[in-house]
Amino acid sequence: MFYLNPFVYNQPRYYVHYCSPMDHYLYNIQKHLNEMNEYGQPKPKVAKKKEEPKDNGNEYIQNQKRYEILHHKDYVEEHHEESTDFDGNKHIVFRRQLGNRWYEREIFINSEGKESTKESWHNIPDQEIESFKEEWNVLHGIKPEPKKELENKSEEKLKQIKENEIKIICDKAIEILQEEPNLVHLEAPITVCGDIHGQFYDLLELFQIGGNTPITNYLFLGDYVDRGYNSIETILYFMLLKILYPDRITLLRGNHECQQITMQYGFYEECRRKYNSINVWKYCCRVFNTLPLAALIENRIFCVHGGLSPSLEKLDELMKLHRVKEIEHEGVISDILWSDPEEDIEGYRISPRGAGFLFGGDAVSKFVETNKLDCVVRAHQLVLEGYKIMFDNKLFTVWSAPNYCYRCGNVASIMEVDEDLEKDFKVFEATTNEEKQTPVIKDLPEYFL
Repeated sequence: MFYLNPFVYNQPRYYVHYCSPMDHYLYNIQKHLNEMNEYGQPKPKVAKKKEEPKDNGNEYIQNQKRYEILHHKDYVEEHHEESTDFDGNKHIVFRRQLGNRWYEREIFINSEGKESTKESWHNIPDQEIESFKEEWNVLHGIKPEPKKELENKSEEKLKQIKENEIKIICDKAIEILQEEPNLVHLEAPITVCGDIHGQFYDLLELFQIGGNTPITNYLFLGDYVDRGYNSIETILYFMLLKILYPDRITLLRGNHECQQITMQYGFYEECRRKYNSINVWKYCCRVFNTLPLAALIENRIFCVHGGLSPSLEKLDELMKLHRVKEIEHEGVISDILWSDPEEDIEGYRISPRGAGFLFGGDAVSKFVETNKLDCVVRAHQLVLEGYKIMFDNKLFTVWSAPNYCYRCGNVASIMEVDEDLEKDFKVFEATTNEEKQTPVIKDLPEYFL
C-alpha cells in the first residue's frame, strides 16, 4: 500500500512511498508507546474545552469549500479495499494522502515543535489543498478546468484608482511642480530617460534596470502618455513618485503633455473609457501645464524634450517664460518641445511635423559654446537602437519606450551620468509580461518617426 510514512526522516517533503507490513507494524508500536507514560500506563485523556461557535459566515464558506474539494467527482476515487492504515477504516484516496501530508508537516516541519493530531485534517489551509490538487491532477492525468480569460486583462489586473483620489493626487502634484523653475538645476549622478508613452509595464522594467527611486536619481524628458494602453497608470505612478520623493525624480514636459495632442492620440479616450468621464483627463492636463520645460545637470548638460529654438540663445531666457498654460503653436516653448536634429542641414529649417524646427550641427555647436555646455540631451524621436549620438558627441537622443506602439520592434535605453559626467547607456527590451494587452492603434501621424 502507498501512503506517507512519517518515520522515514530522510524522505523529501510530501513524498509518498511504499510502506511494508513491518513498517506499518513498527508504526503502530510507536503510536501506542507515545500514548503511554513513563510507567507504561495509558496517559490520562484531558477533556478539551469546547470553543464557542463563532458567528462568522466565512468559516462556513471555507468548510464548505474544503468539503466540495475533497468530495468532487474528479478527485473522489473511492477504493473500497480494506485499508491497512492504523485506523483501519475505508478512506478516499485523495483525502487520506492529503491528510497524511498535512499531518507529517504538522509533526515534523512545524517550526514551533507543536505536535498535532488527525483533527488537523479539518484545518488544512486552502493553499495546501490547492497545491495538492495540482499534484493529484498530474499523478492521475486529470486536466484542470481552463481559466476564463478577461477581455481587458490589464485593466482588471491594475486596480483602478477612484476619480476623487486622482483629483487629490493631481492637486498635490501641482503644489510641488509649481515651486520648480522653468529650468531645473540638477546634480550628478543621475539617470536620464526618454519617452514612455503609456507603456506602464515597460516602465516597471526600466526601474528594474536602472534602480528604484529614491535610490536612483531620475530625470524624465516627457511624453508620459498617449499611444500605450496604460497612460493613466503611468502618469499617476509618476505623480506619486514626485509626491513621495520630490528631490529624487524630475519630470519635464513633452509635446504630448497638452490637451490638443492627448485628445488625438489616446489619453483622452482612455480616460473616458475607464472612468466614463473626462474629469480625470482634465485633472491631468492641469498637471501637464505646470511641468518644467528643461533641466541643467551640473551646469554642463542641457536636457530638454525636443531640441533647440532659433529664438533661444541663452539659457537665462528660459527663466523669463510663462509656462503654466497650453502649448502654443509657435514660440520658444513649442520649439524646444517639437524640434528635431538633422545631420544634412545647416542652421534651422521648417519641421515636417508641423511644429518646431529641424536644426543642424552648427546650431548645436553655437548653442553649446554660447552657454558653456558639454552637450545637449533630448528624447522625442524614435531610435531603433535605443539611443543615438550626433554632432561629435554634442547631442544625444534617448528613447525609453521599447517596441514602441507594440509593433516597431525597437529596443529602449536609459543614460546614466556619473559624478564625472561620464555617460553610460543601458539598453533593454520590451517586457514579456503576459498581463499587458496590446491596444487598438489607429493610423499613425506624420511625425511618428
